[in-house]
Amino acid sequence: MTVLKYCFIAIYAFSLSLNTLCAQDFALVKNKKGFVFNIQWGGLFYKPINRPLEVDISANVDYSLRTSIGYPITPSLAVGFLTGLDEYPTTVLLPLGFFADGVLGKRKVKWYYRMVMGHSVPTSKTTNEKAYEGGSFINFDTGINIQTTLKGSLLIIVGYQRQSASETLKNVFRYPAYGDLLQEYSFKRVAFSVGYRVNL
Repeated sequence: MTVLKYCFIAIYAFSLSLNTLCAQDFALVKNKKGFVFNIQWGGLFYKPINRPLEVDISANVDYSLRTSIGYPITPSLAVGFLTGLDEYPTTVLLPLGFFADGVLGKRKVKWYYRMVMGHSVPTSKTTNEKAYEGGSFINFDTGINIQTTLKGSLLIIVGYQRQSASETLKNVFRYPAYGDLLQEYSFKRVAFSVGYRVNL
């Protein structure tokens, strides 16, 4: 009976502690009203298929611009919407997606993480000869968040992203009976970027 009594006391104390921590966590968010805005720019690195890494590094780098706005659910988790521009050898894609990100730690330098899922839209115009379509994309990032001001911080990020797209060459053989040629792409990249994060 004594053992059960102590077990109940321990469970009750643990539940009170958990409730207090959650209340403090959400109280911090409540005191920091507003949204979180991110902007970043960087390179998308890859190794071309069927040929060695080029001496000219620019031949193996695409460029990416990302911006996002979210709302903090807790101090370590925010959710929101992301967009940007991603340059690839065959097209430029406009990613549109939902993300979850946050910072972990209480020091000036903290860990940063982000997960994104969405759909990419091609920016290239469809012509009589070519038609472009976007596809799904995923993005996983990690890095460091360096506090620079009361509301702003510098981001240094490394991650992985994959985007799908397709290109249809219309009547490529110049004979209607042969139809169109569909080329599908899956862009897999290691991403490195720097950015800035602001609590609005």
